[in-house]
Amino acid sequence: MSVNSLLPPSYDRNPPPPAHAFNKDTAPPATSQGLPSSESHTLGNALKNVILQNPAVTFCGYSIPHPAEDQMFLRIQTVDDVPAQDVLKKGLQDLKIICGMTRQTFNQEMKKFEAKSQR
Repeated sequence: MSVNSLLPPSYDRNPPPPAHAFNKDTAPPATSQGLPSSESHTLGNALKNVILQNPAVTFCGYSIPHPAEDQMFLRIQTVDDVPAQDVLKKGLQDLKIICGMTRQTFNQEMKKFEAKSQR
């Protein structure tokens, strides 16, 4: 008995390819499903919220099918002529900037706190 025979008929045995594997010539320009691996709700929720700030985005969501599986599905839907891959790249860049600013602010405040506690 194979594992596939135990799966329900509705189970997708062919999950979508990783986001970086999309061919811009064949992927629909306004919608994209990706499969970044080794990521958790921490990145998924932060990235979703940053991407939703883009006015060209009509929908963005993510799901982690099961905690034991090492995958996260990301879906981005945009207005007509805006490629979802470009929106994803911009979202990642914006999130990196936000994280850098957060780290810088934290470090500044930590130095102030340490200076006060040494008095």
